[in-house]
Amino acid sequence: MIGGKAADTLSAVILNQDDPALIESGLPAYLLAVDGLISQNPDSAAMLSAGAQLFALYGSRFTTPDRRVTLTEKARRYGDRAICLAHEPACHWADADYTRFVAELEGVGKKEIGPLYSYAVAWLAQLDATSEDDVLALTRALNLRELIEDELLLALPLVPMHPVCPTPLQVEKEGLEVAEEANPFAVLAALKRERGADH
Repeated sequence: MIGGKAADTLSAVILNQDDPALIESGLPAYLLAVDGLISQNPDSAAMLSAGAQLFALYGSRFTTPDRRVTLTEKARRYGDRAICLAHEPACHWADADYTRFVAELEGVGKKEIGPLYSYAVAWLAQLDATSEDDVLALTRALNLRELIEDELLLALPLVPMHPVCPTPLQVEKEGLEVAEEANPFAVLAALKRERGADH
């Protein structure tokens, strides 16, 4: 528990640091310490989440291209394990199709948002490291927490919904008169007939 709180606190300090040069020079030693704490607490979602975020940050922004893939793959492994420990259905997300993934994502609770965030950060960092395009290239500073929050909000339905309609809506078909739609070109056809009759 102490390791998890220490990892969360130090991770927050690093992720909110204003001096990128300080992060670049100090983070490798902390990454080794986090690896050690994770090896002692392999079932700690908090430790794995911290490791996922920090390896993703360092691997995607502060290392050479040849090391980028290795470090972000480690971030992805940590993120996968963190969300799997926090939310059991997530253990099978790698094999899930989109529909199943979205359905299971809707089951994530408040307590699982931290590991979900770490999973997403690590996934994006690895995607960026292995893609030929710069996936995370933005014109302004990237606030991944806001991005994920926006995506979660966009995934919510526009109106409240219930899982099953309690009573299907019955529409009486008798008595409904279907009006014939007026052809918008009927006026032109009438004019054409009139002109034809005049000539």
